[in-house]
Amino acid sequence: RFKQMEAMGVDHLACLIAWGQPIEAVVAQMELMAEQVLPAFAEGPTPSRA
Repeated sequence: RFKQMEAMGVDHLACLIAWGQPIEAVVAQMELMAEQVLPAFAEGPTPSRA
């Protein structure tokens, strides 16, 4: 889904993952994001058609 947003020109994203969760859950979510999502964006943004 994030790649679709990137293709539409979105270049910033705020993720609210800590709302009402214990710190262990927050850290786990941050680790998942770092391991499974962020590597797909390591090469920089996809060129836009703008």
